[in-house]
Amino acid sequence: MKIELKGFGSARKLSGMHIELIANSNIAQLRQLLLEKLHLTNDEEMLVLLQTCAFASATKILSEDTELVNSQLLHVLPPVCGG
Repeated sequence: MKIELKGFGSARKLSGMHIELIANSNIAQLRQLLLEKLHLTNDEEMLVLLQTCAFASATKILSEDTELVNSQLLHVLPPVCGG
């Protein structure tokens, strides 16, 4: 199963990344695989950021147990603050 990522803000480095997952994978498994891949690049900033990012479809924020579908585009949303 292939997933495409589109990162926003400080997570924009992930834009255009394609990840191969086994069938019936969920957001938690995707996050773990991404952390493993980023660990190999020694990008400490992205490793920390990815632990707090949210994943979203075109219409909603997805929970960690949301099952993914093949060819799905996921938005990676970094935490933000505002006033």
